Amino acid sequence: MGEVVDLAPIPVYRHKVQSVSDVDNAEERLFSMGSTQRTAALIDECAMLRHELAYELFRRVWPSCDDTMPYTEEIRPILQSSIDWMTIDGQLPHEPWFDALPSRFRVYRGCNANAVNGFSWSIDREVALTFAGGHRGLHLSHPVLSSGMVRKNSILMTIGDQHEREILVEFDDLREIRVVHYPRCLL
Repeated sequence: MGEVVDLAPIPVYRHKVQSVSDVDNAEERLFSMGSTQRTAALIDECAMLRHELAYELFRRVWPSCDDTMPYTEEIRPILQSSIDWMTIDGQLPHEPWFDALPSRFRVYRGCNANAVNGFSWSIDREVALTFAGGHRGLHLSHPVLSSGMVRKNSILMTIGDQHEREILVEFDDLREIRVVHYPRCLL
């Protein structure tokens, strides 16, 4: 009798994009479309990437995405799998300004009243107010400025330079949440 052969199917590696140049190409494709269509396309592109490349693409493109709320459930696993992969010694890579933050700090989100529970927040109140006033030609029908306290170790990702200082955080990780409604004429 011959040897036993394992006839289990060989797993097919589902990721097709494997290099940084492929991330560059994906970024170029994403920036060729409008900011409100970009979120869905970013999700699709990230699904084709290894975790470390998805993390890089997400960091590059996310700040230019608008109308992200309908995609919250699709975004969460991309963030989580990339973060699980990218965590080094219990720490995520982050922007240099992040080191100066205390262990607990206030974050702000300028948005429409129905989008308070989004991922993107800023540590700068004035930056958040500009988003409440509308940006990239988008106008909000019910602008609000939300704020909440967050622990540094709850941050999913940091994005941006010293100006915007964007952080991504799960809404459920925020405490002491405040929402202030702004009439359009005050923004």
